[in-house]
Amino acid sequence: MSVLIEADEAYWTEVLLRMTNQSRNGLSWARTTQLLRYHRPAQFAWRLMRLVQQRTQRTLPNLFTVPETLSAQLNPDRISGLVSIADQRCKLWPHRHQAVAEMTEGVFCALNRCVDLSDQRGGINWDPTESRLWRFHLQSQEALLQLADETNPAAAFRWIESWLSFPKHRQPGMDPDAWHPFCLSRRLPVWLGLAAQHGIPQQIASAFSVALARQLHSLRRHLEWDLGGNHLLENLTALYLGEVYLRFDRPSDLPQIERWLMQQCELQVLESGEHVERASTYHALMTVSLLQCVQAAKDAGRAASFPLAKVAARMVGFLKDVQQPNGELALLGDSGTDELPDLDRLLNWAKAVLPVDDQDAKDSVTRHRALTVDYGVFRRGSDHQLLFDSGALACDHLPAHGHADLLNVTACLHGATALVDTGNFEYESTAKRRYCRSTAAHNVLQIDQREQADVFGSFRMGRRGRVLARNKGTVTCHDRRRSYRWASAIHDGFGAPVGRCVLETDQGWLIADWCGKIGEAKFATSRLHWHPDWELQNTEPNRFTAEHQHGNVVIQWLGAQTQAEIMPSVYCPGFGQAYQNQTLVGRTPLSAQHWIAVHLNLQSADASHSPAVSASQGRICLQIAEGPALELCEKTGTQFG
Repeated sequence: MSVLIEADEAYWTEVLLRMTNQSRNGLSWARTTQLLRYHRPAQFAWRLMRLVQQRTQRTLPNLFTVPETLSAQLNPDRISGLVSIADQRCKLWPHRHQAVAEMTEGVFCALNRCVDLSDQRGGINWDPTESRLWRFHLQSQEALLQLADETNPAAAFRWIESWLSFPKHRQPGMDPDAWHPFCLSRRLPVWLGLAAQHGIPQQIASAFSVALARQLHSLRRHLEWDLGGNHLLENLTALYLGEVYLRFDRPSDLPQIERWLMQQCELQVLESGEHVERASTYHALMTVSLLQCVQAAKDAGRAASFPLAKVAARMVGFLKDVQQPNGELALLGDSGTDELPDLDRLLNWAKAVLPVDDQDAKDSVTRHRALTVDYGVFRRGSDHQLLFDSGALACDHLPAHGHADLLNVTACLHGATALVDTGNFEYESTAKRRYCRSTAAHNVLQIDQREQADVFGSFRMGRRGRVLARNKGTVTCHDRRRSYRWASAIHDGFGAPVGRCVLETDQGWLIADWCGKIGEAKFATSRLHWHPDWELQNTEPNRFTAEHQHGNVVIQWLGAQTQAEIMPSVYCPGFGQAYQNQTLVGRTPLSAQHWIAVHLNLQSADASHSPAVSASQGRICLQIAEGPALELCEKTGTQFG
């Protein structure tokens, strides 16, 4: 493996100079119109209510106090299920081992930044001057289960004791971060798990029980209906676990929370099993949430355990379908390795929790059929996989974690992650954030310097392209001894139809792009971003070799007018992480040809094995060397003949 070289500010400056998204970052009338078009009316109503709550809380904090007489106790009849959840959760993030070890000294690490929070009294400074996202990670306390498991429970409970004794944590109006519904949702399952696994130390038992009940009470009053998506699902998961595993001096709210949970499962999990926000990390995290709910429903003897398990099984099935040969996931959208759970451990947990019945095989077929609508998964042997994403670039009413990545491809080659998205460096509204979400940061076609979508702010998206058509099939040799899979899709992100087709060849895959007439557009540019472990060499004009310790790939750009080169770029696999990598950039003048294509050869360096591409009269023809030809309609991507 090559040594990862961090991208310093000078290197970032060089990359950002080429950034195409230079538009103003604030709201405009056009952007406001798009927000009104795509967001649901209920979201605006809930958002208005949330803003009123926040303003009122700042000016009249006493109206939002949480009673200090509340209390909750663990239900001893169900504690074994909660222990099981905690045991599984503390194994999911083994890569946090070093950060967890630092916590014994009062040092907290998040977003690739470690801060010493210890004070002179041996407590924790819960009010550091860090970014709000960093403080959210601090308040979520997700590493405490792992801290108790890898060091000792006392170390974890010291953090909780410090939290309980911090004056600003007494009421929501005193520390909005500590009482933010998302932080409550992340923290409460951790506290429940610690209490079940290790018991509550006597010196904090009373305060701990009161704090649990008060936080659940506050969360119930401040569910994130305005955001929806992963935030709301995390909210409901925490409430559900609390209702199942705790005893209160009030009637149970479990039936209502269960109804909300099932409604959100229906809204947020697509037929393919993918989470609606279409970001790998968030899909995995929502799978964790659903597995916890399945276990809780089973422990409570709820009829909802079966439908919840069916939804969770679809989500797990999606993970299996897109998992790379090296066991990893392609980091799509706002994804990062720091938050991504270990996939094999997550799948093992699912295997232990989810029931298996005769319907599973039928559900698998249905899910796979839905999956292939949005994705083409091309595999060769046990070491190579190319993922062709032909789905929407984001959830229309919740595009916060979507990127300008229509018809994106990623790949694992020779058992190593190869073609990658740029990733995501941060959530702050900066040039780096805009670049990571831009068209140029993905393995897609770009027309001049135009964008597939207008991304702005930290999480907003205005105008956006849409997928118009998807097709798939096989093309067979005349002797019928060999068939080649293909998938195509068309989008309108540049104001006119733009197409891409991925076609299997004997040596690898052909990726061909084309476009109709788009105003005064001059160039079509196609990019392939490579993981930093790969080194690119230019061997001949438009011919390159990608070298890795596990094997090489020959990349051939097609077309007499195409010019290709290696450009420096950045790879951001996690928050605050940026490494130098290389990007292959192919460019063709639209005055000469309206298509551009590249062949990934996994087997032979012989140029005679390269396929050929031609276009005329609204048809594009992809000719496999010594094999059949695939002829597609440029407007629809459908096959002729």
